[in-house]
Amino acid sequence: MDYSFKSSEEVEILTLTGNMLSPTDNTEVLDHVKQRIEKGNKNFVIDLRGVKFINSNGLGLLINVLTKSRKAGGDTVLASVPEELSRLLAMTKLNSIFTSVNTTEEALSQLKPA
Repeated sequence: MDYSFKSSEEVEILTLTGNMLSPTDNTEVLDHVKQRIEKGNKNFVIDLRGVKFINSNGLGLLINVLTKSRKAGGDTVLASVPEELSRLLAMTKLNSIFTSVNTTEEALSQLKPA
């Protein structure tokens, strides 16, 4: 899995690509999330358009980012969720805890302060 972070005002955009299968990748990403929260950035958009495969480790990463951001008083929105991942979120009932939108721009508009 490859990942990158980009800041947009007070929102961090985390772009994930490839296969979300490895717990080692998760640890690295979560360390970066923690650092950003410590700097005061508590809202995250996770852009998933480039994700090919995901297993329980990948789902765990999404849940961990959501949990960390909410504990800090922020939120996490999923953007550009591939259809297979969308079905997996529905099967696991995780679609009830995540907000999913079609584009990163939609996600940013949901997270920006009014």
